[in-house]
Amino acid sequence: MKGLWDEGVPEAEHRHCARHLEKNFNKVFRDKTLKDPLWKAAREVTIRRFKAVMLEIKSIDEEAYNWLLAAGPHHWSRSHFRTQPKCDILVNNMCEGFNGTKSILAARDRPILSLLERIRMYMIQRLTKNRHSVIMWESFNAPRVAIVLEKNKVETGSHIPTKGSEFMYQVMNIRWELTSIPCSHAVAAIWHKREDLVTYVSKWHTKEYYMKAYSQQIFPIRNQDEWPRSGKVGMIKPIGKNQPRRPKKSRRVELDELAPPTAKKLKRRYVRMRCSGYGAMGHNFRTCARNNLNSGKDNPPADPGTYARNSS
Repeated sequence: MKGLWDEGVPEAEHRHCARHLEKNFNKVFRDKTLKDPLWKAAREVTIRRFKAVMLEIKSIDEEAYNWLLAAGPHHWSRSHFRTQPKCDILVNNMCEGFNGTKSILAARDRPILSLLERIRMYMIQRLTKNRHSVIMWESFNAPRVAIVLEKNKVETGSHIPTKGSEFMYQVMNIRWELTSIPCSHAVAAIWHKREDLVTYVSKWHTKEYYMKAYSQQIFPIRNQDEWPRSGKVGMIKPIGKNQPRRPKKSRRVELDELAPPTAKKLKRRYVRMRCSGYGAMGHNFRTCARNNLNSGKDNPPADPGTYARNSS
């Protein structure tokens, strides 16, 4: 990625998914009171606040404190992230979203060549779709960035910027350095200078660089029958034993990843039914024997054959 474009791409930062970190943490320390401080430490954007939360964890369990420090805060806490990548994401939702697509799930049980071919076709369609969507952008920046800016504009009303010099103001927030999207404090200072907010958004969020990200093309390849022969022994199917039950195509979802339950109709268990026609207990009007008998006499079916069959 470093030599992909003329100006280069910042080196990627290796981060740990905070959700997976929490799962491993819970296997060792089963104290539920440590969950909220763990996530609070992961979300803090300043080292000073991070240390304050870590001292809170240390007061509860010193071994948990040492375990989190050994995991490397620069991998899982925003307070220690480098500001060069312009991303503050804590979890691997982007990877999970890719793995959870219908095309990937349908190809998981295929042989390796068929699997790769389906992924290649999926990526061709995805790149084309994203290129077209970027062309349709109405703004200079990404739509998500525009939404964040509008939200920060609303919060700016409670900020009073104090100018120290031409390029220094009292209002400042390190979150701006992490994402390169002006926070409400930065918006107040930029408006005080009567400048355009768009010019302060990082180039990595612009329409031009999104187009560069999806400009690469995956070219079609010839059919497998036309591939050159290597003369070597082909792949042999591994010796395996068919396991009982149908194999799973998707990973097991944890309880905290499930969507909130929706309202469902309660079962009529332990409820005594009353017949609305005759008032008897233990059944309803539809299953009432007297009702069925009377309805058959009063309103016989029009088809004599049907009536004969029902009578028999």
